[in-house]
Amino acid sequence: QSCVGAILAQAQALCYSKRINTNYFHRSLEELAMVFGRLLKRGNSRAQVDEEMRGLDQLESGECETSGLLSTGSFVHALDKSKNTVCAERVSPNMQLNLGIEGFAFKPCEVNIHVPEGHQAGTALSVQGPIGMMKLLLPAEAVPGTNFRYRLKAAPEYRVQVPPDASPGSAVTFERADGARISFAVPQGSRPGDQFEVSPPALMLLVPEGLHPGDYVLFNTASVPGFTMADEQGELFRAQIPEELQLGKYFAASLPGPESPMEKLSKGLRFFRGAFGGE
Repeated sequence: QSCVGAILAQAQALCYSKRINTNYFHRSLEELAMVFGRLLKRGNSRAQVDEEMRGLDQLESGECETSGLLSTGSFVHALDKSKNTVCAERVSPNMQLNLGIEGFAFKPCEVNIHVPEGHQAGTALSVQGPIGMMKLLLPAEAVPGTNFRYRLKAAPEYRVQVPPDASPGSAVTFERADGARISFAVPQGSRPGDQFEVSPPALMLLVPEGLHPGDYVLFNTASVPGFTMADEQGELFRAQIPEELQLGKYFAASLPGPESPMEKLSKGLRFFRGAFGGE
């Protein structure tokens, strides 16, 4: 138990040290889990604990791979925020009541609409939407007498230039100012110097009847067919309705990343401390 306590103390110092780069928190959590797994299987002699602690020391000192990272200013450019894409936020247990009205969330999709002859721009048209018949407002480029395809999706967040050493299918990774690492796959057919746009992970939301811009819509990712979040179970989110809507009824809600590495590490420490009877 004292050996496990030593590992916990080292991980606690790693978690709160001002010297550690936040980029390594995710990796630190994974390493901590592997440490406990190995000790539980092999025993926890002082020599084994010392060996594991040396590994944690390497994480704290920043001795981790950083190859492959790109300079944001050279290959990745942030685009202006869209008026019809907002950032969703997690709904935590300690948030106040009146969080919003539950709405229907679905994955981005394409809507195929037949525009009848004589249709006037700006007038609502009853069409088959993602969840049934809806009165939608078509954009000006919808020509009467033709089929109009509209992609319901989040607006692109980044414009990426393919680096000289990248090839189709390879990952382009860069580091944001907050320390998070973002990776994109180079599209097929792209060559060095070409540019492509990347949209954030997002869901589309149908604005419930009676709600207006500024109101909040609640949605649970567990209720969206075919949608999963990496390393996450279904969660409850809310998003604020923007002034501009897609087809007059929908907007995109980009999803936040997984819980912060600090939160995950703290939860892991509390769990292991409780499991092993620590203070």
